[in-house]
Amino acid sequence: SCFLGNTATGSTISLDQSASLLRNEDNFGIGNDAGICEGLNYEDSGCLELSSRFCTSTIGIPYDVFSTFTSCIADYSELSEALSDESSAINIQLCPGSTIDMVGRDPFQITLDDTSIFCGHDGSRLNECHLNGGESQITVGIGVQRVRISGVTFSRSTQVAVVLSSQNPLSIEFMKCSWVACKGESSVQIFFQNNITDSPTSSPTMPEELSDDVFSGTGADFFGQRQLEDNKRPDSALIKFDQCSFMENEVTSSLLSNVGALLDLQSCSFTSNTVGQALISSEVSTISISGSCFEDNEIDGTTNLVSSDGISEDFLGSNFQSNNNFLSSPPDEVCNGLFDSSKNECNLFDVRFCEAHLDSACFTNWEKLLKSVEITQSLGHGGTFTLCKDSTLFADSLVGIKLS
Repeated sequence: SCFLGNTATGSTISLDQSASLLRNEDNFGIGNDAGICEGLNYEDSGCLELSSRFCTSTIGIPYDVFSTFTSCIADYSELSEALSDESSAINIQLCPGSTIDMVGRDPFQITLDDTSIFCGHDGSRLNECHLNGGESQITVGIGVQRVRISGVTFSRSTQVAVVLSSQNPLSIEFMKCSWVACKGESSVQIFFQNNITDSPTSSPTMPEELSDDVFSGTGADFFGQRQLEDNKRPDSALIKFDQCSFMENEVTSSLLSNVGALLDLQSCSFTSNTVGQALISSEVSTISISGSCFEDNEIDGTTNLVSSDGISEDFLGSNFQSNNNFLSSPPDEVCNGLFDSSKNECNLFDVRFCEAHLDSACFTNWEKLLKSVEITQSLGHGGTFTLCKDSTLFADSLVGIKLS
């Protein structure tokens, strides 16, 4: 929970001896003015700090309230400094409408746990926060265990926009982020070392200047032949993409290249990309994809939309594909879905419409909103439906929305 700008004569939160404190985790506080304790005052333990570095529930907090205590950033130097500030909460808000030029600059390095980067106060891609150009834009270093990035657009990188590398358990979540017009090798590369035993057979394809800094000298160890150690599926490394989009990227490898981590994609879209391998490749790992869409992509050098050597038990979601062009493979040899090499089988993406589109736009028309809700519920699960800013939806003489 988050506590911002409250005033109390006693404590922000107070528990006496008759109360039991079952859990006090991930609570964030800033700008509170309390006479006794600005955190949680528990008589058995004294004043406990609200110690989380970021606020996990910014959605619903009015912009004027949130911005009073967390100023937004639109400058390269300010963002670099904020990411390295160990003395304050790493709860970064990028200014709506901002573009940070990355050309000729080093990528931002995330080295501290519990780091959050939101586009605007609510982390929406509609706020238009861009990292533009440069070889690489963000790296998450070895040892970092939890990161959340929401609503950021990564555009026009020339090598790899986002690089994630770790030896430790970690959870990294991208929500409503976009990768647009990125070139080079990949849009996102993920390496989780704990699940990999290597027999290197080739040199790394990453540029030397990146591999030295980003991978701390371990870049070459990730390439070549990889084997899965017994009982070490990557349950301790979760990389999640929720309502993210990849559009008009052109890369020589895969858009998402994953080695060793559990990869979870929900309601993502891949549109008009050109790749030299599968759109997503996942090795020594497990992958889960649901509610995602693959449209108008060009794939060269492989016969699969997605390649993996393992599928999560709940992989079989409602995935859609249409008009994808395999440049070097005849139609009867391609897998318009996920090819699982561990079982030598193709799992087709065969639903009739793109479910991810339901979550990607805002609504100004009641009937369209009603139809989208009905379609999503008919699939047996819920969805996220955004009403457009400053809109009024007229429902006179129309049926109401039934939630089930």
